[in-house]
Order: sequence, then structure tokens, then C-alpha cells
Amino acid sequence: MTDNTLRGSTTPSLLRYRAGRSAIKLLRETGLQQSSIRAFVAPASGPKWLVLAGLDRALMAAALIPKWEARDTRDRLLMAGASAGAWRVMAMATGDAAQSHTKLEHAYVHHRFPRGVHRREITAAYRAMLEDLFPERRISETLEGLESTLPSI
Repeated sequence: MTDNTLRGSTTPSLLRYRAGRSAIKLLRETGLQQSSIRAFVAPASGPKWLVLAGLDRALMAAALIPKWEARDTRDRLLMAGASAGAWRVMAMATGDAAQSHTKLEHAYVHHRFPRGVHRREITAAYRAMLEDLFPERRISETLEGLESTLPSI
């Protein structure tokens, strides 16, 4: 089912919700609540992630993707990402998610490669960008907050 109105509103939302009958019913009754979101998946998307950056910011501003310490450990949000999606997830999992996300977007947008650059150079440049944005210390701090919620495989 699809719907773009929630909680009895007659004004269409800017978002279209696609969900099963019970999920649409829940959205109509309670709206989109942090407690209803169990997972956030950010697929590999290349530069298309920039389109989603605004949605990411809106989700963080609405506390639908809360800071890790703000959620009860039983209800923490499972976040998964691949490639650029993993970068977004890492930024959102830091203690200063909005600032990290903005820095990631800025660094990505302002990075330039000359024509004909080899993929090894691109990989090295992005690795350096990520190491600058997420130094070992910040990764350790972020992982400390995640350790009780990581699924084991």
C-alpha cells in the first residue's frame, strides 16, 4: 500500500510511505515515531547519496535517527551501510552526527580528481578523506557505543 497522508491529515506529506496494511495503519494512528524504526539501511549509491543527505539531516533533526546514547540499549537502531552508505551510517553513529555528516558531505563534494586518474588514486584519496573524518580515536569512541547492539554472525 502507499499513502502520503498520516494521522488523519488531509494535507499530503512530502514523503510517500510504502508499507503493508498494518504498518500503514500504525503510521496513520501514531505518525512516524522513533520507537517504530528498528533499522536504517544505507545502500551503496555512489554520488547519489548526496540526494539523500537532506533526508538524512531531516531524520536526525526529527530525532528519528537518534544519538546512540539517547536510546535504550534494548531498542537501539540497527544501522547498516555499504560503500558511501557505510560512510553516511558512520557519520550518523558518531557523538556529533549532524556535524560529522555535514563534514562528510563537504569533503566529498569538494574533492576533485583530474581526468584519467587511476582508481588506486581515487581509493587512496577517499581512504585519506575517511581517515581524516573518522580518525582511529573517533572510530573507537563510536564503536564503544555500538558494542552492545552489534549482531554476531
